[in-house]
Amino acid sequence: MAKKSDGEVAGQGAGGEDLPREITPGGSEVIRHELGGQDQHPGVAYLSEEEMLAIEAHIEACFGPVNNVIHEIVSEAVHIDLLPAILEEDEEVVVMLATMGMSAVPMHLPDFEDVPEEERPSAYAELMMLLPGRWKAIAEGDKEIEEWGWWPVGVLKDCARLPVLFETWLGPGHTVPNGDPPEPYHASCPFAGVLVIPMGGEASRMEAGGKVVDFYLLLPLYPAEIEYKLEHGAAALLEKMEEAGISPLEYADPERPSCVG
Repeated sequence: MAKKSDGEVAGQGAGGEDLPREITPGGSEVIRHELGGQDQHPGVAYLSEEEMLAIEAHIEACFGPVNNVIHEIVSEAVHIDLLPAILEEDEEVVVMLATMGMSAVPMHLPDFEDVPEEERPSAYAELMMLLPGRWKAIAEGDKEIEEWGWWPVGVLKDCARLPVLFETWLGPGHTVPNGDPPEPYHASCPFAGVLVIPMGGEASRMEAGGKVVDFYLLLPLYPAEIEYKLEHGAAALLEKMEEAGISPLEYADPERPSCVG
């Protein structure tokens, strides 16, 4: 199994070995992570009850009531539950889906000695995705959503596990394609990867169990948008999104237009 992510900083492969450097035209370094042996992570890491309650309270304070907890039955390396909340924005229903468990294990951050301490990312993070109202069934505990697929659930969990499985990190500006070359997540949508961006506002950071936890938003991308980001960088892609009138509430809508044509 192999995954590929890219960002503005270098990383290491499983076991700490240096990986070949590959720089995109947009200045991002591609990091090809190779998963080690099956016994590399024999146990499963869990958040404490205190941490789970703090994360749930943070989500509810920023987004509204958590309708239910989507519990993970079988876990690998780290136990990842999902917290859904239903938002009403401009008469539109939006489902906020957040991971709860990624922050049980610290990420392998690079050296940030040249970055002011207050601007450095935390080694602990959780991920979020804003979904169209058609995924309201997830928040209500209804599993009959085959038409639209469960790909948001799989993407959030896979990305949340990536840092511990590959001894790396995720942060703003990183993209995680679905394979190499990227392939669509599901027959119902052509998204083939995600861009990690800051959540922004009061939802972006919290303290839980003595840890500082950052929250990042996953922005699903079409293949052409992935290529544009690699060529021009994350800031240029987000600018294209804004120029195309695509708001954060529409990022994960499979029916939205591509911002690069």
